[in-house]
Amino acid sequence: MRRAAGARWRRLPDFPALAQGPAANPRFRAADVVPWLLAHGKLALPSAVC
Repeated sequence: MRRAAGARWRRLPDFPALAQGPAANPRFRAADVVPWLLAHGKLALPSAVC
């Protein structure tokens, strides 16, 4: 994903909370972000995985 997309998503009220790191280099937990991406249609799983 591009940096601008991540910056936009972080401003949404339901985006997962920052896990660690400074604002200039934020880190998020994949276990939190992947379900959010799936729920918002930002990520699709291959049909073999579903």
